[in-house]
Amino acid sequence: MKIAMLHGYLLHGTGSNIYVQNVTKELVKLGHEVHLFCQECHPERYPFIKRAIRIDDSHTREYFHSEGEIGATLINPALELLPVYVMDKYPDVRQVKLFVELSPKELEDYTKRNLSTFTMFFEQFDYDIIHTNHLVMMPYYSSLLQQKYQIPFIITPHGSSLVYTIQKDPRYAKFAIEGLQNAFCVVTGNSNFRDRILRFFEGKFPGLKDKIRIVSLGVDTNLFAPILIEKRTSVLASLRKQLSQSSGGKSRKYESEFLSKIFSMNKDLIDEILRTVPSYSQKKPDESIAYKLKGINLLADRLLVFSGRLIVGKGIHVFLSSIIPLLSHYPDLKVLIVGAGPMREWSEWFIHAGSVGNLEMLKTLIKWAITNFNGKKHLWEPLNQFIASQEALNFQSYRFNPSRVIFTGFLEHTYLAPLLALAEWACFPSLVPESFGLVLVEAASCGVIPIASYFSGFKEILDQFKDFLPSSVFPLLTLPICGVEVIQQLIEKLSQLIENKPQISSYLRKVAVQKYSWESTAVKLDRIYSEIVKKSD
Repeated sequence: MKIAMLHGYLLHGTGSNIYVQNVTKELVKLGHEVHLFCQECHPERYPFIKRAIRIDDSHTREYFHSEGEIGATLINPALELLPVYVMDKYPDVRQVKLFVELSPKELEDYTKRNLSTFTMFFEQFDYDIIHTNHLVMMPYYSSLLQQKYQIPFIITPHGSSLVYTIQKDPRYAKFAIEGLQNAFCVVTGNSNFRDRILRFFEGKFPGLKDKIRIVSLGVDTNLFAPILIEKRTSVLASLRKQLSQSSGGKSRKYESEFLSKIFSMNKDLIDEILRTVPSYSQKKPDESIAYKLKGINLLADRLLVFSGRLIVGKGIHVFLSSIIPLLSHYPDLKVLIVGAGPMREWSEWFIHAGSVGNLEMLKTLIKWAITNFNGKKHLWEPLNQFIASQEALNFQSYRFNPSRVIFTGFLEHTYLAPLLALAEWACFPSLVPESFGLVLVEAASCGVIPIASYFSGFKEILDQFKDFLPSSVFPLLTLPICGVEVIQQLIEKLSQLIENKPQISSYLRKVAVQKYSWESTAVKLDRIYSEIVKKSD
């Protein structure tokens, strides 16, 4: 089957990019010919790409060809602008702008350039089906291509286009509706995201519910896999060696300067220090990461991981406050915080203040954060209530070495997977709905015990494990999402898991492989393709 995979963005990182690269890879394995239209400009990083073509002034130029016998064809449209849902740093892209900030002329030009590229290839190749991603703008383009070439298309929506673009700018709702109306099928990763789409669109498009099919998103269960105890030390040594050559994020010099600035715990300098954070790559690991990982002794230490963007919605502030008493009580506990984001330096300062029991400093940091990071004060209520409930003398007794909390910066999956597999627990205390919750499945696939907020996409995944786990253990993996009990329960549940680690790793791994592998995702999509192509003949 000839498949046109439309994805308006890159392939590295998280979310929809990971989805597209893995689905494309597995479809190629199934024997399909896949043309992947996107702006990724480093095909050499992806073994499933056989060749890459760039469009310049209506001319095609092949700029990459691998030695592999099979693989997808990557096609880069002639675009100078990358419109995005959420702003980030893209060093290889000339111009980046939020969709909601595009002028009418910029949006029109973006549309014309994309359609020009698609037309060049749709005139040459008889595609059987189009698989388009997100809700804007690719489904709208697919609708136009369907009308011109009579090729059916399906849509896989992803959360960011709905939350950060369509709900904020009415221009995009009409484009999304046209795509949804003309799609043969809309494939969501779970019922939670299906329901969110229905709540927003069903009044505007009553027949949408009948088009939706649920196909679970996947995880690379070959990459995210358990590591035998006897091999862990050598794996960590190998990982340190690789990372020593792959840094580029926060520099060792800036890290040292920052720590020296916060050492005095001067509350009057918070605004000055946190507002003058030097710019560094949010897509690279810290320059000092290999050195920091050298401090892990796998024969003596027990590891807890937080993986995700360092923002309020992911609950990083909830996590940090919960580990302060745990680090004081369990001297063999070390914590890995994997990810980047605007709360990175604030988080480091928070840990350093907690390591010396400086409750007043923590209160001042929280007050500053509420003003500067997120206007939604209810997301800070769990932390405010927890801090208010703490006895000053008890809190001031907390002591631990802050270097036991290791901030890594952003890690690609090739580095994240083995590091995660070395841990015993992983925590995801999200305070906002998760469309899917891929990080939870990644942890389970490694045999690592996950603790996560029990709602939205996380709840749906956790419930898949419920029947396979002892009834006494399952409640330890679930967290509420509001009130002072969030942090208190996280402390209590982590304490119970640390005191008596349940032997459930094999069950977690088994469910992850059976229900959430990319192979199973691609097979389900393949069946949908075949049904649609048969109906459209």
